Amino acid sequence: MDKYMLIKLISLCVFLIILVYAPVWLTWVFIIYLLLRLMVFIMPTKSKDTSLIGKQSALLVLDLQKCNSQNKNDLIKKVNKEIRLAKDLDYNIVYIKNVFEYYDILFSLFTMGGGFLKGQVGSEFTDNLNIKSNNIFIKHNQDAFSNKELSSFLHDNDIGDIYIVGQDARACVLKTAIGAKNRGYNVKIVKNAIDPNYDNIINKIKSKNIEVINSLKGDG
Repeated sequence: MDKYMLIKLISLCVFLIILVYAPVWLTWVFIIYLLLRLMVFIMPTKSKDTSLIGKQSALLVLDLQKCNSQNKNDLIKKVNKEIRLAKDLDYNIVYIKNVFEYYDILFSLFTMGGGFLKGQVGSEFTDNLNIKSNNIFIKHNQDAFSNKELSSFLHDNDIGDIYIVGQDARACVLKTAIGAKNRGYNVKIVKNAIDPNYDNIINKIKSKNIEVINSLKGDG
């Protein structure tokens, strides 16, 4: 068990103990807050404006940070390979990381043991990740399009095709792909460079009418 999981479990235990002794009204305030925050966190965003779609391509690299990429050297090597291919294909390479602001510390403790909290070492990109551009965006929810600056960047660079690598395939990768699709982008998830990539997860992604490819090699 890594330290972030341990902090998460301790935080949950402390929170439950506090709720036992807290006034009923305060208990409900905490519960309602966490439920609402969770709904915002997991919901993919929507947009009816499809006029932003261009002709260029971009590779989105999601959430390869120190707090959630321990012991994932194989994944990082595969992501780096796709980054090199994207560079050769002259794709825009975009890096996205999840960071919680200080006011979101409670939710941060419950979701990743505080590892994503702003200013923490765990929120930084993992050391072995190849950073090939300054196109870095921060998100506070699973869908990267919750950061409106990402949409503006894609529009300014005439992006129409989006490829996604990184983690977590069950959450941020999937929700970002749905957010992109909701905006009219042609979205493809790169199976070899996401984690996890079990068959049931790939089938769930495909059930959302999102295309899955093995690699950028042969697709560009």
